[in-house]
Amino acid sequence: MNEYQESLNTIKRCCEERDGCCCSSVERLQELIHHCEALDKQFADQHNTDEFQHFKLHSDSTLKSLKKDELISYIHMLYHNWSATDESYYNVMAYAKKLQDGK
Repeated sequence: MNEYQESLNTIKRCCEERDGCCCSSVERLQELIHHCEALDKQFADQHNTDEFQHFKLHSDSTLKSLKKDELISYIHMLYHNWSATDESYYNVMAYAKKLQDGK
């Protein structure tokens, strides 16, 4: 049993103790669990998203052979890519919120 199902069962028991006062919440949680499980199955065999398929991490020996300036530049490049990914994520989340709110 996964953690989602375990949490849902705990909530169901709590609702049963309170005469089923939160049935709609349980149904929505069940839908969310099914959605999360579907996503887990879809991305189970993928290690990276499509955007990062081109990125190949250097081997330890290659990193050790880099000069200090080259290593610093490499770290800055990784940090920049991380920041760009975060910015993209926040833009997608903001757009999803607009769509959800119907604006």
